[in-house]
Amino acid sequence: MLHNHLYIWEIEHKGTFYPGEHDERGNQMTNIHDLSETLHHFKVETEDSIKVLDSQLEKIRIDLNGGDGVGQDELCRIADALLPFKEYLRPKDKSEKLPLFTNNGNPTGTHAPRWICHLLGLRHCCAHILLTWNSPKLGEVYLLQIRSLEKDDSPGHIDISVGGHMSGDTASPLLIQQTAYKELEEELGLIEDDLTVGLTMVNGNGYGFNENPRNNEHFFNIEWRQVFVAHVKDNRIGKIHFKDGEVLGILPVAVVQAQSLLDQTIVPLASALTESLKFILGGGYR
Repeated sequence: MLHNHLYIWEIEHKGTFYPGEHDERGNQMTNIHDLSETLHHFKVETEDSIKVLDSQLEKIRIDLNGGDGVGQDELCRIADALLPFKEYLRPKDKSEKLPLFTNNGNPTGTHAPRWICHLLGLRHCCAHILLTWNSPKLGEVYLLQIRSLEKDDSPGHIDISVGGHMSGDTASPLLIQQTAYKELEEELGLIEDDLTVGLTMVNGNGYGFNENPRNNEHFFNIEWRQVFVAHVKDNRIGKIHFKDGEVLGILPVAVVQAQSLLDQTIVPLASALTESLKFILGGGYR
């Protein structure tokens, strides 16, 4: 975190843009002038300054509307303006580029750094995989992950088997499947050959999810989630290991107990599990 410093920084901008204005390509433009003035006078330890900044960020979120209709130049301009304040706003978040999506799951052709997506509520894509396995004692089970206690988001919660962000400048159906397989190997050490028939996409196009804002963390998460199911070969369960340290363990849950798991309130569940499991059950997948 930043402490006891007055960070003064003036951004260069061509003209003043107001909500509702559009650039020469017809893309929505935001009022970056107000944001630049706020950043110019921003003092981390001053409560009034923080309130003003949060107010300006909220205006930007409203203008951006999840990223729909916003041009790449405008997104870059805003990201550049906020970059000197990343360590205050989203200190633990990554800077990888994430392609943006519309509210019906279509790529916008634009992208933004991951921390900007979470700060300003820009809709990005995540791949989720729910794995099953035939347990000798429990029958068919879901292999759910227990999130690492070191995770910034939902530490120690029970989660979907595998999940991760699609990264890159542009999105494609091939990229989302590649993302799913990449996360499968990174989180659990499994590859396509360890599955009976590979990944099967659920219900075609996925679903949108708006997480409850966490204002004190400057976290405004809007995702388009593409969901896959797969079955682990009986003799490959022993291959599972946690390569990237993001998973604490694996919890086998009998498929027939899936709804009971969702209905209970004792064991904490991550949103990726609750929402994607509902999506899978609703699509007729066990």
